Amino acid sequence: MSGHLSYGFGIVSGAVRREPEAPRCARDQEDGTIWVVPRVTALSARDVPATVRAVLTPEAVSMYSHEASAVWRLGVPVLAGVDTSRLDDGARVLVDFEEGEIHPGRGAGRETNGPAGRTVPARIDVLAELETAADLQAAGDADGIAVLDIEDVAVMGAGRARDLLREIGARGHAMPAIRFFDRHPRPAPGEPRIGHRGARLASEDAVVAEFLRLVEALDLGRAPTVVLPMYAHAHEFERFAARMAPLTDRLGVTVECAEAALCLGRITPYCSLVEIGLNDLTQFSVAWDRDVVNGEVMSPCRISDGVAALIARVSDTVAGGRAQYSLGLDLRPSPELAEQIAGLGVPAISCPAPLAARWRAIVPRAKP
Repeated sequence: MSGHLSYGFGIVSGAVRREPEAPRCARDQEDGTIWVVPRVTALSARDVPATVRAVLTPEAVSMYSHEASAVWRLGVPVLAGVDTSRLDDGARVLVDFEEGEIHPGRGAGRETNGPAGRTVPARIDVLAELETAADLQAAGDADGIAVLDIEDVAVMGAGRARDLLREIGARGHAMPAIRFFDRHPRPAPGEPRIGHRGARLASEDAVVAEFLRLVEALDLGRAPTVVLPMYAHAHEFERFAARMAPLTDRLGVTVECAEAALCLGRITPYCSLVEIGLNDLTQFSVAWDRDVVNGEVMSPCRISDGVAALIARVSDTVAGGRAQYSLGLDLRPSPELAEQIAGLGVPAISCPAPLAARWRAIVPRAKP
């Protein structure tokens, strides 16, 4: 793909418009505009007018970064890490998101929702990741809803979060688990900041307090599953399970480092849910910053061999147990990646809500 990162599919054609101050941009452009912006991570879906068909940017956004999910949620395809210096305002171009290339000329028009190509005959459930209530509409034909982050629930507020969970139930989905970080009280300077990159849980008391506040605020009649991120050592999870026993036995863990993957056998007896966070697991396994693009060690098209071996180890550990199991990833859906995931024994994937339909087209739901 010419070294570019394609957050889109098919072919798009239109007229270039450079927006050096996006998202503070003009709205008086013609339909079929292809935006050229210095930083796509400065945009949100609210900033992109309906007239824009695609976004080009020299900013290289790693598909293992925190920002990858936000780029997928922009609502238009994005080609990142591309040289835009020679693109003039008004020039007609064709952007091929399959090859990651830009060509001069008009082309055939917008085809971003074209066919996904060949399908993969594997049983993989697709779970949609929600950050806002609006994501539920984008989830489409997903098999279920992935784990919610407590940060996103807090931003929604108790009322909107309660409505969202009830709507999820009305659609026939199970109540999603909630991933907790100890956000309160705020850490002092120099102390671990949970929820930030590379941080570890520092305070069980804070997680318990957050959990109790959430249960009271949502008033749903039953407590959600509590998912702990960044746990590495078995004794940490065992201690936390004992602490939570009077409150709930529905616990989950996010596997994000090799230690957790290799010691999972001691943790699974306490778990009703196991998920793998591919981005962090890859970063800590290959010793490379997940925000820095490096296609050799962090391919946007394939899980690296070492990380794949850890995922297979988790699959073997979880198999036959009571825990639900999924792999969370922001990588670009493809039949080749689906085949690799299926070969690792993964029964479910979770992805940004707009990608759920794309994965479903590649891995059709098994007939009843």
